[in-house]
Amino acid sequence: MVHSNNIFALDLGTTKFCLLWLALDSNKTTPVIRRLSVPSCGMKRGMVSDIFAATEALQGLVDRAEEEFGVDVRSVYTGIAGSHLKSTIGRAKIDLGGHRVNEEFRSQVIGLCVANRGPQSGEVLHNIPLSFQIDSRETVENPDGFAGDTLSAETFIIEADRNYVKDVIKLCNNSGLQVAGLYAEPYASAIVTVPVIYRENGVLIADIGGGTTDGIIFRHGKPVKLFTINIGGKLLTADLAQGLRVSETTAESIKCLVGLSGKDVDQNIPDLDGNMMPLPSARAQKILAARTKELFELIKQDTGVFYSLAKSGVIFTGGGCAMVGIVSFARAFFQSAVKTAEAEIPASALKVLDSADQASRPEERVRMASPYATACGILYLAVAQEIQSLKRPGLFQSRKYLKAIVNWIKELT
Repeated sequence: MVHSNNIFALDLGTTKFCLLWLALDSNKTTPVIRRLSVPSCGMKRGMVSDIFAATEALQGLVDRAEEEFGVDVRSVYTGIAGSHLKSTIGRAKIDLGGHRVNEEFRSQVIGLCVANRGPQSGEVLHNIPLSFQIDSRETVENPDGFAGDTLSAETFIIEADRNYVKDVIKLCNNSGLQVAGLYAEPYASAIVTVPVIYRENGVLIADIGGGTTDGIIFRHGKPVKLFTINIGGKLLTADLAQGLRVSETTAESIKCLVGLSGKDVDQNIPDLDGNMMPLPSARAQKILAARTKELFELIKQDTGVFYSLAKSGVIFTGGGCAMVGIVSFARAFFQSAVKTAEAEIPASALKVLDSADQASRPEERVRMASPYATACGILYLAVAQEIQSLKRPGLFQSRKYLKAIVNWIKELT
């Protein structure tokens, strides 16, 4: 059930903590979406490394949000990232006894897919149905209404380390926040950045964050492989800072200005001693190319045979997309189509729509920059979860409103 007219999505990133606010007005017709972020602390490679420093940063975000938004932030949906995330294919079979499949049978077999993993498994974040089979017939996506003796199912399960999940919940609790839901960040990001047609044809999505590159592969519209590589934008910046003997601030500027463009930029930059020197473009690109190539090689290695299923190529999102020339470099490496993508939402951070119906108008569709794709995906999944929880007839208008929000993002992606 919806306990508040506000839905908050929290992205605990390596470089920033981001909060998205979706407010429902009293008439359940006017959406308000706003965004706020602060530099993160106590994070390394997408995970909490210092819970006290992270708590201080998160508390600062909550305090600012309550002041600027004018609302109490008490419950959040948040993302989980890091190399501890893993995906498996769950399988189960139940007896039907000649009965027709209904929601109860379907829920039972989906739940057994999780139960069959064994006692040493992690905390399940997602259990996504892939296919169903009645007896020995061809597999189907929706088995409802078919009669048979057995019902088999395959699901895509994303799970996380249980103790780390507890740490994230503790971090939020320390800042006065209850956790309403947890989602795998690679999946959340992909949901709002990749068009359905790409997912149907097969695509690899890689979200280049500050500490890690998280990704997922889709085939026939369904996720089939999750991966996390411990290389992100901060490591590329650190390489530049060390190799060129400049500050990380200067290195970050060079990464966005020169990147992998192949161009010679005529500009002076300060070294660590404050002396001005010509920007060594060729050397900077060589440093960035070495680490970027390593990242791409690890993506291929980690995804293995699943990479060949990505017929639509590779889509990059996240803050790492800001590096100039990354698309051309990736095309040459992967020998396939490569593009970057932003998350698309129905309204800008500070805009109020007059009615839910206006969300379908092209002029009302705006994009949220790639660094905020994960937060946008968390918001999308949070709304979908709220819809599932709205069962009482008296909340029909809320459910209809929330469905409109989900449809905005579906249409745009």
